[in-house]
Amino acid sequence: MEFLRKIGKSIYDPAYYQELLEKPFSYSVKYFAGFFVIFALLLIVGFSLFYFPRIEVALNDGVRMAVDSYPEDLVVTMKNGTLSTNVQEPYFVKFPAMMDKNRTQMPAFKNLITIDTKSEASADNLSKYETMALVTKNYIIYQKDNGQIVTQPLENIYDVVVDKTFVKQFVEKYSPWLKLLFPFFVIGLFIFVIFLLIFRLGYMFLAALLIWLVAYIKKVEISYGKSYQLGLHLMTLPLIIISPFTFINFPFAFSLLLLILAFVNIKKKEPVIVATQPETIQEAEVKEV
Repeated sequence: MEFLRKIGKSIYDPAYYQELLEKPFSYSVKYFAGFFVIFALLLIVGFSLFYFPRIEVALNDGVRMAVDSYPEDLVVTMKNGTLSTNVQEPYFVKFPAMMDKNRTQMPAFKNLITIDTKSEASADNLSKYETMALVTKNYIIYQKDNGQIVTQPLENIYDVVVDKTFVKQFVEKYSPWLKLLFPFFVIGLFIFVIFLLIFRLGYMFLAALLIWLVAYIKKVEISYGKSYQLGLHLMTLPLIIISPFTFINFPFAFSLLLLILAFVNIKKKEPVIVATQPETIQEAEVKEV
């Protein structure tokens, strides 16, 4: 509870910031370390509970779509880097129903994949077939979202025969491994949070100058090191409400909020006036004697 009170005071409490001027730098380092642990845990737990179920559903849907959308009659044979099929070409693989409903960014494509082993892997053929990807005898050519045309050779693909049965067996064999993605997901997210906070600590070397400027305007005399120390507390609220997962990303949002908090929290310590009681008549007579 005491540490939670420190977090609240770091968000707003001018008297607390006056106390920090007398605290050693190590006090604020310990505070930030404790805050980092709480912040990281809440961020990881919240992101995992909110986003990972959606990611898991998307992966499962993708796996199911790969099996359902593979044509029943299509057999693709790769041998010595050369592709061949058992169907009449050009052979068109249409967009699955699930993708077709959400392909607003791909209006120019009528086909997901076109197989034509007798044509050249060229941009003209890609456009002619109105396809997202064109597979030829030795190459696959496709267009990226930015319009760039990419051509990849098939020579590095090992010899394999792909049909509907092969796809089903492949999915059944490897889909259980998707459950292992969660621990790797959590580890990756924790590493990301560490780099996020390291970045903010590095940014604070610059922000400390802004905090020092605010203190100068408020006529509070502090050193650069002390302004950095205050910054370890002042960025509590910006870290909580401005992160990659809150989608608050307008320019300089973190810096603006940091400056606002500096203005409202950093104040000059008012001198303490000690009230004295007036002398009594007896005390005055004694002094005269």
